Amino acid sequence: METKIIFNGKTYTKVEDIPEEVRQAYQQALAQFADADRNGIPDILESRTRGNVIAIQQFVDQLQRP
Repeated sequence: METKIIFNGKTYTKVEDIPEEVRQAYQQALAQFADADRNGIPDILESRTRGNVIAIQQFVDQLQRP
């Protein structure tokens, strides 16, 4: 299976193909999903403090609406 990385609307086959300035933003985005305890759940979703709000938003293509 071929690896495909899509970041900011552009497709790359490997991390090394991503331009350096874009790669930094890509790596910062990935860091948001770190899993320090390696339990398979990103730490940001396992917040152990109160008051944090996590929003997940789904975008629907305008063409798919009736």
